[in-house]
This record gives sequence, structure tokens and C-alpha cells, in this order.
Amino acid sequence: MTDQIVIFAMKQSTWGQRRPMQWVPLELQLSNMRMRKHNILTKDDISKVNKLNEDLALNESQLEDFLNVQHSLGKLIYYPLPLLDNFVIIYPPALVNILRSFVTCTQFFPEKENLKSILHNLTVTGKIYKTDLFKLWNQDQFQQYMPNDATKEFIVQLLIHLDILIIPKTFKHTDCSNELYLVPCMIKESRPVNVFPVYNQGDKTIFLRYSLISGSIPSALTYKVIGAVLSVWPLKEENDRPCLYHKAAVLNVVEDNELRVWVDNNQILVQMTNAQSLQDMSKDVAASIQECLTWNLESCIEFYSSSFGRKIKLTDVSKLYSLEVGIPHHTDVCFISVTKVKDTDTWVCKQGCEHSTRYLRYWIFNRSQDKCEAGCTGLSKDELESEPNEKHLVRLGSTFGIEKFKDYYSKLGMDATTFENIEYDFKTHGSQGIISVAMIKWKTSQPLANKTPTMNDLFNALGDSDTTHRMCKVRI
Repeated sequence: MTDQIVIFAMKQSTWGQRRPMQWVPLELQLSNMRMRKHNILTKDDISKVNKLNEDLALNESQLEDFLNVQHSLGKLIYYPLPLLDNFVIIYPPALVNILRSFVTCTQFFPEKENLKSILHNLTVTGKIYKTDLFKLWNQDQFQQYMPNDATKEFIVQLLIHLDILIIPKTFKHTDCSNELYLVPCMIKESRPVNVFPVYNQGDKTIFLRYSLISGSIPSALTYKVIGAVLSVWPLKEENDRPCLYHKAAVLNVVEDNELRVWVDNNQILVQMTNAQSLQDMSKDVAASIQECLTWNLESCIEFYSSSFGRKIKLTDVSKLYSLEVGIPHHTDVCFISVTKVKDTDTWVCKQGCEHSTRYLRYWIFNRSQDKCEAGCTGLSKDELESEPNEKHLVRLGSTFGIEKFKDYYSKLGMDATTFENIEYDFKTHGSQGIISVAMIKWKTSQPLANKTPTMNDLFNALGDSDTTHRMCKVRI
């Protein structure tokens, strides 16, 4: 038995790593606090406990390193992010017990009718209000973990960060006291076949298919992907009911375009439909959707890999899945690899039918067109006076490297500290992810200064000889 334990210990990722002896007293103190049923502490409480160690007390920087390493080992939960860094969950199973308050089965619903009604409505609609969450958490079995409103607010923000609670695009209120959330993992209703049609859709619909090569997609990853989609595009509603189903959702994109996303075994399928025809579908909108979905999927894979102690480079994440584009054919969908569709105008599917790739290439930005056509005068006056959306900002940001972007960001009136904080908080998202977040932060900061952000603001800050045609790449 001893030999087996030693062999098992040597296989752990932390085996053989040197750790400061100065950490030992604080580790023992936290262990004793867990035994005394302490679950969630403020960071100030931990600092006070740390100072009791006198000569062996950690300074502020050392304490931060201690918390980050302990988090990576799974001994506690700590995120050095705004709204999350004031609390530390020193007993991680406490978070699982808190989740049981609303992520649960019917047989475990509370006996009180008002609480049972909250959970029943959640399983039908996927919706829950913050006030209703607090009612559930006021039960005795959960009060031991969250004795005050400050702790409850922290748990709400943590569950949002983990994509368990989703703030849907449609319901982003300014009144946070009664904020509405979606909980995709609690939806039990299967997706109706008539809501996800294939038959007779060939002239209106194009498909994307992500296939994870490592096998079945874990449920947690499924709900994180669905949650990421819900936070970007408004959820469609029919008969006052959101079109949210078990591992599936229907969303409104722009004008007459609808987006349907569902997960089937190890595949994520995406269906984009224009109410009129494919000729009326915007190829730039389709390409923006593909890039956004791909980025979200890769971020989800990276997040869960890091959660289980496995470090993975974002450049290697793309090797864990394949991407195909497809078009309906009778009652089936014919798919072709996204790499092959770039180099051919037609292809013959497995059923022996020839298909055009014209509309399938809508999913892909043509980055080879670095120059505009002769006679291009750039954006019109109306376009320059319009407010940029998130897709505009992401596309403009993609034309910069990280160093040149810092200079551009300052010309937009943003200070260096803001960018440094974004760079730290989103360092796992890669340079383009950091730039995208920074651009969106610029837009959201303008109304606070009583300004309406415009495309002209972006144009004027460029100030280089290629200003006019760089902005052309942003146009949708």
C-alpha cells in the first residue's frame, strides 16, 4: 500500500516542486480553519491571520503568490479579478453545496411552495432573478456558507465568471438589484425538431460544425459554450418563452438572420438562416459569428484545461477540434473542411452531388484582400457618424499588433493603466483577445463621459497614411 501511495504521489503535477517553507504556517492555519467549519473568508481576514505569524508572515506580494498557487493546486478558490479578489473560498466543496440550492433535481426541491415555484420556473424557462437566488440562499443549510449579503454578492459574481449564471444580451439591466440570469444547465426540454429544420432550407441556410477530436464534450464545457453564445447575441422568444433548450438555443443576430446552436455528442453545430435567401445574408456578419464562436470555444477548452491543472497554449487548442462548413441537401447536411472550401468553387459531396462553395465561404474572412479596389474613398459620412458595434471593434483591433495597439489606445484617450489591467486580467486570451476586450472597454467608457462613440473617433485616432483603407476592413 505504501509503495502504491508513493507511486501515485509521484505522478502528481506538483511532485518535486520546491515550495517556500514560509508558506507552512499559513497553510496550517487555513487547514485548522477548515476543520472549524470556516468556508469563505475575506482577503482581509486571511491577511490578519497571516500577520499572526510575525517573522514568518508573508508580505503582500508573497501572499498573492501563495493564494494563486494554492488555487492552482485546488486547495482553495481565488481569482485575482475585479469583484472577485476580495474573497477566498478556503473549502472548495462549499461552492458545490451552494450550487445545490438551484442546480438540483425535482426530488430535492424545498418543501416551501414559494421556493419550489422558483425552481420549477427555472427548469421550464431557464430564468432566475437575483432576488429569488437570495431567497433560496436564506435557507438554513446555505446560510452557513453565506452569512451576509456581501458574501452572496461575491458568489453571484463568481458564478457569472464561471458561466453558470449567464447575463443574457437581451436583459442587461441597469437595476442590478433584480437582475435576471439564465442557467442553461437547468433546462430539461429537448430541442424541438421543427425549431431546428433542415428540410427545404438549402436556399436560406448555411452550417458550421465543430468536432472535438478528444471524444465526447463534457457537460460543463457544453453549458459554457451555450452560455458564451447567450451573452453575445439576444435569445429569441416565442409566445413569451425564451428559445432555450437542453444543450441548444435559438438567437436573433441582425435583421432577418437567426442563429441556432446545439450540441450533439462531441459536436457543436451551428445553423445560420436568413428569412429571405442566402443572397440577403451578410458574409461579414457570418464571418464575424464564426470567429466569435471559434474564439469562445477555444477559450472554453483552455479554461477547463487550466482548471484541471493542465497548461495548454492557445496556439495548440485549434488542434483539439476540426471545423467544417455545410449546406442542406434534402433531409441531410453536406459538410466540407473549412481549409478545403477556401481553394475550390465547387465540390462533390459523399452523396455524389455537386455543390457551390460561394455561400459557404461567407463563414470565412478573406484576409488576403489587404488593399481596396481602385477608386475606393473609404467609409461614407453616414458610416463615420454611426456608432461602432462590437464586431466593428474586434475587426479593427485585428489589424494591429499588440505594441502598435498600445499607442493607438492612448490616442483614443484611454490611459495606460486601464490597458495594463486588461492585459493582466485577460492574459490567457492571447494578444487579439486582449485587444478586443480593450476596444469594447473604450466603447463602454464613452457614455460615462457623456460621449457617444462613433466610427469617426476610431478614424481620427489612426492618423496614418492608410487610415482610409484600414477602416474599410471594419465595414460590415
